[in-house]
Amino acid sequence: MKALIIKLSLSILIILGLGFSSAAFAEEAINNFVSNVYINNNGSADISETITVHAEQKKIQYGLVRWMPKFYRDQTNHLTTITYFVTNVLVNNLPTPYHIIQDEKTTGIFIGSPNHLLPPGDYTYLIQYHINNAVVLGQLSDQFYWNVTGSGTGWQIPIENVDATVHLPKGAFVQRYAGYTGKFGAQTHNYFVSSPLGSNEINFATTQPIAPGEELTIGVSWPAGFIHVVAPQQNPFLQFIYNRENAIATFFLLMLLIYCRAVWQYENHEPKKGSVVPLFHPPESMSPSALRYIQKMTFDNKALTVAIISMAVKGYLVIEEDEHNNFTLIKKPTENVNLSRAEQALASIIFEKSDALELNVKNHLRILHAQDELKKNLRDEYEKTFFVTHASFLVPAFVIGFFGIVVLAIASRDISTVFFTSVMLTLAVFYLSVQMPKATDAVRDFARRNIEADKVAMFGRMLITIFLIVVIVISIVTIEDAVTALGLVIITCILSIQVLFYHLLKAHTPEGRKLMAEVAGFKMYLANSKQDNKIKTKPPEKTVELYEKYLPYAIALDVEDRWGEQFVKVLTKTTSRQHAYRPVWLISESGWNGNLTINSLVLSLAEVWVLLYLSVVPRQMALDLDREDREP
Repeated sequence: MKALIIKLSLSILIILGLGFSSAAFAEEAINNFVSNVYINNNGSADISETITVHAEQKKIQYGLVRWMPKFYRDQTNHLTTITYFVTNVLVNNLPTPYHIIQDEKTTGIFIGSPNHLLPPGDYTYLIQYHINNAVVLGQLSDQFYWNVTGSGTGWQIPIENVDATVHLPKGAFVQRYAGYTGKFGAQTHNYFVSSPLGSNEINFATTQPIAPGEELTIGVSWPAGFIHVVAPQQNPFLQFIYNRENAIATFFLLMLLIYCRAVWQYENHEPKKGSVVPLFHPPESMSPSALRYIQKMTFDNKALTVAIISMAVKGYLVIEEDEHNNFTLIKKPTENVNLSRAEQALASIIFEKSDALELNVKNHLRILHAQDELKKNLRDEYEKTFFVTHASFLVPAFVIGFFGIVVLAIASRDISTVFFTSVMLTLAVFYLSVQMPKATDAVRDFARRNIEADKVAMFGRMLITIFLIVVIVISIVTIEDAVTALGLVIITCILSIQVLFYHLLKAHTPEGRKLMAEVAGFKMYLANSKQDNKIKTKPPEKTVELYEKYLPYAIALDVEDRWGEQFVKVLTKTTSRQHAYRPVWLISESGWNGNLTINSLVLSLAEVWVLLYLSVVPRQMALDLDREDREP
């Protein structure tokens, strides 16, 4: 019995002793460090590292830190600076958070969270990154030097095994190789090479564990001619770009902003203070919609509203509003009404089929056609005469922005691809900004089934627009895969500013500037602005007829409120018609309420046009409605 108890006690002691010894020997270490280096034909390299570690919350507490040198010296004592782009980080085959930390000499990838301790255990880390300036070019051979395990001071735990394979560019073969283990500067050769000379790849494997503070550094050379770009370490200018590409690209972005702002201010400056003289009538032969179009240098929905009200005030049509705030345009049986050329074109479309047009979805096609006709006539009559787009100013803007993109392309992982893609992206964005308005008109013409429209040209513009959009998307995806996130943001900003600058770069001609001075004087009068006391000419007497005559101009110049305020007493007192003022061109159930009614009318008409322009009407519904109108 005693013998049995003694045996059991010894067994238990042995088991406990083994357990304690196992715990004691379970030290933190890197069990395996496997590196694969792929040399690209542009002198860059893609590196994949699989690091298996055992963590015990000692040296490895919150995660793994992979320290890598910012620069190294080759055998010729040449200093090479390294730029890193991290492409993928996994822990046990799962994505994991990481961030970059740096000091003067090293770059670190912190894998994990600084707020959560890493539970003890075994972990497998996969780190993939890209370096731009990996190859040293020579006249007879090219060389690659690499510190496989990173800075010797980076790992404070032993590395039991290191395995590194270098894959040369396609067609290249190993001429010579070298390597050492131990602390920095040591010449120990505790490694063996498994790939023979003359092969396209070479493998280095350590024969002894690497102690804390030690490292494995390797070097490989192959015949010259397989790397097709100039290595940046041989060109101080390229070296400067590689280290500061984002800063340089940001500089070009700021230069682009400064240039665009300066040009825009120069081309769109207002007349000098004191040069505007009050004018008590509109510029000669200028309709309200024409004044708005020339002043804005573009067409908008309010220009259409202004044209409708102008035609009504002149007595050509009546605007009728029912109790549901629905509007109908009714042509009056009058002749010899002095309409402008653009207003005549608009009237021919509005009243093409009948003398009344309801502003509703049923008449959607005709309304859009009328709007296009007004825009076309205003453009043909006034554009290039009173304002132009200075395309020559676009060239410096695109050159400045292009240089910013080129800097990022040079510092990318694939210079030739990104450079070519950047050129294509810049041209596609520029042409798309020119093509988009034409494509929009083509789509709308196609939806209307305009008989006079050139169907081949329409489909051509649509296909070109789709093609350009596809090119832009593919280019952005290609560049995104090669540059940093900040670099992609910079490129997006450059292209956006260039497109915006193209649309804003419009300026009045000398005739247009002269006209704008007159418009400013007339607007001063309409807005009842402070007038120069030296001007002895008295403004015309305020009457109902004067209010109605210049109301469309006030709306066109965005001063209808201030124009109406000057006629409150005139419009609210009893008139010769023996009743409170009611405009003959407006029939409304709610009656007239001074300036408020005019404001309500303007806002309502503007909302109607905007809604009609932006409303989503199914194409088949639009075709059916158009077919109903054509049927007898």
